[in-house]
Amino acid sequence: MPRMGNTTATVAGVLLTAGLALPACSGGSSARLDREAADVQRLLTSPPASVGRDRDRVALWKTMRTAYRARQNRPMWTDDGSPTRGLDELLVALREADSHGLDPERYGLDRLQTVRARAHKRFRPDVVEDDAIARLDVDATWAWTRYAADLSAGAADVEGPADKLWRLRRQKIDFAKRLAESLDRQSIGEDLRAFAPQHPEYGRLREAYARYKQNAMNEAAGKQVRQIELNLERWRWLPRDLGDRYILVNVPDFELEVHDAGQIPLSMKVVVGAKSTPTPVFSDTMTHVVFSPYWNVPDGIAEGETLPAVQADPAFLERNGIEVVDTSGQKVDVEEIDWTSFSAEEGTLPYRFRQRPGSTNSLGLVKFIFPNEYDVYLHDTPADALFKRKFRALSHGCVRVEQPQALAEYLLKDQPEWTSDRIKEAMHAGEEKHVKLTRPIAVHLTYWTVRADEDGTVQFRDDVYNRDARALAQLASAVRTSRPRAGG
Repeated sequence: MPRMGNTTATVAGVLLTAGLALPACSGGSSARLDREAADVQRLLTSPPASVGRDRDRVALWKTMRTAYRARQNRPMWTDDGSPTRGLDELLVALREADSHGLDPERYGLDRLQTVRARAHKRFRPDVVEDDAIARLDVDATWAWTRYAADLSAGAADVEGPADKLWRLRRQKIDFAKRLAESLDRQSIGEDLRAFAPQHPEYGRLREAYARYKQNAMNEAAGKQVRQIELNLERWRWLPRDLGDRYILVNVPDFELEVHDAGQIPLSMKVVVGAKSTPTPVFSDTMTHVVFSPYWNVPDGIAEGETLPAVQADPAFLERNGIEVVDTSGQKVDVEEIDWTSFSAEEGTLPYRFRQRPGSTNSLGLVKFIFPNEYDVYLHDTPADALFKRKFRALSHGCVRVEQPQALAEYLLKDQPEWTSDRIKEAMHAGEEKHVKLTRPIAVHLTYWTVRADEDGTVQFRDDVYNRDARALAQLASAVRTSRPRAGG
């Protein structure tokens, strides 16, 4: 969350050079193969209704056309008129789409199965239409392409209207190469399944989905089923490899987990962004720990909160340990500033505010940096009482951690000079110090409102930012508007 376009955009450019493995067609007559190729080419010029005007589906269809050109428009899923093992594996895999919360009819499963059922060992010219093989082949390739894209990046548009909270860089996948390899190895089903998230929690959520669907006897249970569907989709928006070591903050849980080789050696409560200033969902890499940090007040807070406070009470700055610096970073004598001449509404403030290190600093005694475009990081806080609250969506967007020293000790455990005592001393030194991590660690900020524990227990969380309803509507719309229609 992560847009199908990011996984499909790279495909068209590589299909022609990568090529796709031809099935063993040596037994077919040249005339028959030429006729089938001509039928495929004709069908590719008229996309079905399921393509529509959606730019991602249009891009996928163009990708298919390029793929077929690379193989002279020869069929991929039949060999001399006989359905291949790969086609049967594809149909089995498509039947499993429902277990991922995806509608098999999004991929035209019924139509494919109907046509496949009309052939026992091979398609007889006196039983099927003239272009039946070509039509089946194009439909099957379209189904494979869409299903692979959906499993790898989700069916809904994560970077667009599906959920603007999510800000994830999508993985790039060479679908052409993957399909060619699958056809060569005759491992269509296995390789399609590999596009889905392989994390154990995704598997547990699929199992929970199956149980809840089976027992959805009322409206409340049906709502839970749809909520699980949405969170399966959110898993597909995430990077496939979260890392052997990573920090996970799930906003609706108000909790941080450190994952290390399949274990969770450290967890703690967190305070996340308020509804008006939500914590974005993204992944990045933590590289530094900063002890006794300055807090450089963001422009929005400076103009919307700090400036009005100073104008109302000039002693506000000294009382809160805040310095004023110019655009070059030089300290300015606050006694020489006429605060009444500046307007927060007009954005005329030519200075920046920064809060000195110390126990009252808004960042507390340490912050944890994973450079990103949102200027979001993990940090300590002097407001420890907030961790006693159940609802902890209270920050300006950054994540406040309950046990900052424990987290610092974990991150620096491979640097023996950073003992517990030295870390504590640095946190209280009153002098900013940056420490580079010798082992950077991935950080994933997520938004799951349903999770599945190792024992199978399903945890439903409050939708802190009221995202579920909109995202569910977008997911349903994406599936509904792209289902194949009869005759197209």
